Amino acid sequence: MSRKPMMTLGAVLVAASLTVACGTSPTQVGQLDGQGKASVKRFAAKKVDKQSEASLGEVVLRVPKGTALSVGSREIDRFSFDDKEYVLLEGGSQVNALLSEYRGTRNVLGAQRNLKRYALDSGTAPNDEFYPHQFSLIQQNISKVWNVTPGTSTTMVAVVDTGVDHSHPDLKGTVIDSPDMTFTKKWYQIGKKNPGSMDRDGHGTHVAGIIGAIANNGIGVAGVAPGAKILGVKVLGDGASMYTVMKGVAYAVNQGAKVVNLSLGGVMTDSVERAFFEEDLAKHNVLIVAAAGNDGIANMGFPGSFRNVMAVGSVNQTNKLSNFSCYGFGMSVVAPGEGILSTFPGQTYAMIDGTSMAAPFVAGAAALVWSKHPEWTAQQVRQRLEQTASDLGDPGFDPKYANGLINLEKALAD
Repeated sequence: MSRKPMMTLGAVLVAASLTVACGTSPTQVGQLDGQGKASVKRFAAKKVDKQSEASLGEVVLRVPKGTALSVGSREIDRFSFDDKEYVLLEGGSQVNALLSEYRGTRNVLGAQRNLKRYALDSGTAPNDEFYPHQFSLIQQNISKVWNVTPGTSTTMVAVVDTGVDHSHPDLKGTVIDSPDMTFTKKWYQIGKKNPGSMDRDGHGTHVAGIIGAIANNGIGVAGVAPGAKILGVKVLGDGASMYTVMKGVAYAVNQGAKVVNLSLGGVMTDSVERAFFEEDLAKHNVLIVAAAGNDGIANMGFPGSFRNVMAVGSVNQTNKLSNFSCYGFGMSVVAPGEGILSTFPGQTYAMIDGTSMAAPFVAGAAALVWSKHPEWTAQQVRQRLEQTASDLGDPGFDPKYANGLINLEKALAD
């Protein structure tokens, strides 16, 4: 029996500023909001109440530029401003002694404790220009969430997809490149160099931005876990198959990915694919997050319906199940998947609907939880996300909403 090809699960583009295709025929899309950047309000960081000041056990010195200090390993950092330098010293329990030593010392123009005086207020929005259009982050009170953790670079999330545009200004420095898994050394490829995981389609770049677009950089959008690292793995393209997906997932796990996002699906499976996901991957401490599917039926495709895979359905801005979202008793949670604005190749941004967009929101949430609790297992991270989800639909487990809508604040609460 022939297999239907693997397919991406994104839907219609409704924003951005160029002609693009995302697993479908090319679609002409218009300027964001019809107004572009002019409609975007910017936010500034707020000063925190003086009572919140806290000493970090460090000392800051102000000295003439070029001043040599005999502080040895105590010097942490320094920077120059005009004809002055500011030196950061590790003080520890000897902060007072260091202050006494350097205050009034020749060539030391000032010495004080390093205080945590400014912090991101829990009500302060990031300054990314399209943030006001990211309803999913606004609903989740993302600024307060990031006060707990924005994610860490030691928590790697693999985007196993059409690749990722690692040159995008909202992703640059965050994405790690990898080989193209669809490049399988067939006779017509012999002697050719593996092209890597650069995204030519757009789907994977959009997914990556949902997870980890750089926040507070004054441009574009913000991701759920902007502090996390993203491993871009290309498995979809002309040579996409069940094999390339499994190969890409295996590569990601071997590279140390803690979370693997699969915004893709197929309608058939066999014993090899099932064994890979349900047996082989189960031996590794990795969380597999997958899209539930866009057929709008009570039956999910694969890999979302595999045991141990965290399948994610889509809801709209009013937290109602999207009419395209698959659902069922095998689903884990739901997340925003309609009108999701994110990064797109060519230094642009696009708005896409699909369970493909809901899954990376949960993958980013998992990265945040794991960043706060690096000692946890994948199962513990999943349980935290499911147990703290906001109940939707009928009380308890509703097959249309599973355990409920992902709740970042509750998931990161002690």
